[in-house]
This record gives sequence, C-alpha cells and structure tokens, in this order.
Amino acid sequence: MRRMRKFSEDLLRDPNKSMSDEEMCDDVESLNSSLNSSFSDSFSYSNASKFRDVYDDKEKPKRAMGAYSCRRVLFLTLAVIFIMSCLVTLMAPRPKNKTNIDIGHSKTHKEKEKVILEDEPLAADNFPREHENQQNMHMANDHGEAKKERFVVYKCNFGCGGWGDRTKAIVTGYLIALVTDRTFLIEITHPCSLDGILEPNKVQWNRELPKGLSTIEVKWDVERYGKEFIELVPDKRHMNELFPEDVIVVRGQIAGVDRFKDNPVYAEKIKSLGYDLSTFTQSHIYGVFYDLIFKLSPVMERRFQEFAQISKKHEGYHLFCAQMRMGAPYIRYDPVINKRETASAVWDFMKENAHGKYKIFISTDAEDVRKEAKSIFPESIIDNEGQITHLDADNADDSCKGLQKTLLDFHALAYCDTLVVSSSSFGFGAAYRKDEYANIYLFYNGTVLKFV
Repeated sequence: MRRMRKFSEDLLRDPNKSMSDEEMCDDVESLNSSLNSSFSDSFSYSNASKFRDVYDDKEKPKRAMGAYSCRRVLFLTLAVIFIMSCLVTLMAPRPKNKTNIDIGHSKTHKEKEKVILEDEPLAADNFPREHENQQNMHMANDHGEAKKERFVVYKCNFGCGGWGDRTKAIVTGYLIALVTDRTFLIEITHPCSLDGILEPNKVQWNRELPKGLSTIEVKWDVERYGKEFIELVPDKRHMNELFPEDVIVVRGQIAGVDRFKDNPVYAEKIKSLGYDLSTFTQSHIYGVFYDLIFKLSPVMERRFQEFAQISKKHEGYHLFCAQMRMGAPYIRYDPVINKRETASAVWDFMKENAHGKYKIFISTDAEDVRKEAKSIFPESIIDNEGQITHLDADNADDSCKGLQKTLLDFHALAYCDTLVVSSSSFGFGAAYRKDEYANIYLFYNGTVLKFV
C-alpha cells in the first residue's frame, strides 16, 4: 500500500513513471483487504473477493494475464474510492448561510476577530415609520428586482441666502425626496461646508453622489423670479414624470410644504408615511424635518450644553430670548428690517416681563445692539462668543469664522422659554423648532406683538 501511495506521488511528478506488475498486484491485494475492513458496515465488497480470486496464484498462474487484470482492478478500486468520497461529502451537514470575514492580523488564529454577516436587514431601532421608506425604497421594486437609486440634492454654492432661507429649501427638498421615493443629499460649499458643525441625524445626507447620472437643476425662487410654484407641482402630473432625470438639484429659497399637502397627487403618499394632513403645515413640519436631518457635531453639542448650563433652566430660571434682525446698514444688500432706535422696544419688553429668576439671550446681526444688551442686563445676559456674520452677505472668510456662532444661536433660540423674533426666516425657523408653540412674540416696526 505504501508503494502504491508513493507511486501515485511519483506519477504526479513524472508521468512516465512505471510500476512492476508484481508490485501492483501485491498492493491491490492490500488495498482490497483495507477496503473490506474499513467500510464493511456501509458497503458490500463481494466483488472485491472475486477480484482477489482472479489473482490467486494457485488458480491463475499466468502472470501476464494477471498483470492486465491488476490494472483493471486498480482502476475500478480507485473509482469506488472516488464515488465513496463524493457520497460522504454530499451527506455531510451544510454550514449555515453566513460569511466569515477575517479582520484580524494577530499572531495566532484564536486571537483573530471574526465578523459574521447574516442574511438579515439592519435593525432600525426607534426609527420613525415615515422615514423607513427613505432608507429602504431603493432596495427592490414590487417584483423583487433591484431598483436604480435616484436623488434629490439641495445644492448651495453661491447666492443661497442666510441659514433660515437655506433650511426652508432643505425642508422642501427633503419632502420632494419622500414623495418621489428618492434619496436626499445636501451639498453646501458656500461660504464653507458644514463639516464639524452639523452632522446627519436620521437622514444620511452627506453621501457622495454617484458619477454618470443624468441631472436637472431647478431653481424654485418664486418671489424673486416670479415663476409660480404651482406650475412645478401640478395637480395631475407626478414630479417623476416632469423630471425623469436621475438627480433633481434643488436651489433657491422656497417653502412648498402646503402645496404638496393640498395636491391630490401627493396627499395619499404623505398620509401613507404616517402624517396627519390637518397638521402637515410649514410651521409644524419644518421643526420635525430639521431635527431628522441635522444634529450638532460633538464640538457644537458641548458648546450648546455649556449654554444650557449657564441658562440655569434646570434650576428653575426662565430664559428670555430675542432674535433682533436689523438689516441695513449692518448687512450689505439688505433692506432695513428694524430701525436701530426701535431696539428699545425689546428692552422694555424684557424689563416688563422678566421677574424672579431669569436669564436673557440676544441674537442679532448688529454688534452695537449686542453690546447695548450687555450693558442694560449685565447680570443676566448670556452670550455665545464669536463673530457676527451673515452667510451670504459677508466675504467667505468672515462668514466661515462666524458660521459656528450663527448655528449655535439658531439652536439656542429654540431652547428659550419666551422668544421674541424678527420678521425673518432665521427667527421663524428657530420658533418652529420650539417644543411648544407658546410665548412667541414678533418684533416689528418698533413694537413687540404676541405671535403665538
């Protein structure tokens, strides 16, 4: 048997290798004996006995014929071994449907980590029902076939307005993505990116857009260019029919939530996402969508928590806040929104209503208004340090320096107990994000009026 094994190894190295007839017959005898003893419980080898009879020297003295028969028996025996090995393989239990990926590079096998990938969907704990579609809509169609992923992209590289105007368009763009079953992305490069300031929350908006897709850009700026938004959201045609391209790029400053809610083409889709049409308004959905799309970066979250700690709300203090947008001459190309001398109306409001334990926070586009608030309320004022800028009106370097303060102020205003806002998208957006629409006032034309 050892000779036959060695002969097989030699044969692989040298195809012309030969084995004597006598050696072959002896090893066949040994092989058949081994087969009978090893597999007698599973197979019958009566034929093997016949093979041995063929090579009995007493019955078959002619070695020439015996050599020929030895070769034939060897071939048949090896065939039996091959068939048996196949049967053993087929009868062996199959492993579970898992893929092991070795990610370790340690010295021993036991020290290597294994990652097991199951054929199961990723869990989405506490994920809102209305956004499951946003995550899974591109996986497959009704027939189980892979669907081509399409996109809605809010793009800002120039002339996008301030943070309030941008977020109005972002919220509208996200709604368009929901009702058209597209993935929503955000590309903001002007004056700089949001890296290190805001991060994706429930919506992964910072993915890289794939290459080679067909694209259409739509600037929905109704007020400035006079193009009716109703023409872009008609009652009888779906937006995927109007814009069949892979990518719809949204630009401009438009709030179109109500138009989609009132449109029969999209009303049922919105309801299927879990929304109540009676409360599906710009003021309500703005805060819901904003907080689904954005969250503060760790650095910004620490700054916000410092602001919350100083406000002492946790100690029972009342936080009074005012967003005082003055406009020209503080912001280039801006009209006058509130005259400088009318700031006294806000100071009077604070003095009349702030009693007991309280803190005051002022967000403004005018540095001298900021300084005046500190001088009038030196013991109770809270201030977020940083340069005052407007994202679209100042030069890019200054705007980037002030971006952290701008967005920190925006999030801080939503934290206030009593909030006074100016007639601006920034102030309205902050008010829409409040947990309760109460104690909100409007600073306008030298007066402070009850808003909500």
